[in-house]
Amino acid sequence: MKALLTGRNIVYVHMPGVKSPLWPDRIRKAFKKNMTGLKSYDNPEEDYIFLELDGTTFSGHSTKTTLGNTLRSLCY
Repeated sequence: MKALLTGRNIVYVHMPGVKSPLWPDRIRKAFKKNMTGLKSYDNPEEDYIFLELDGTTFSGHSTKTTLGNTLRSLCY
């Protein structure tokens, strides 16, 4: 839950055989720290891609998404 409330997150997507470019060291360390229960990956780039996401508003939030913004605009 704590990770969901932070402004920056790293998402790993399992795509077997993707062979993405080499990851920066900080991404590689975060992968090994957070992806527990997997076999040891010396080259996670072969089967995973990563995405860095910024932001804290999730779809469906009643006052911070498009619907909430529209309703506020109508009230103004």
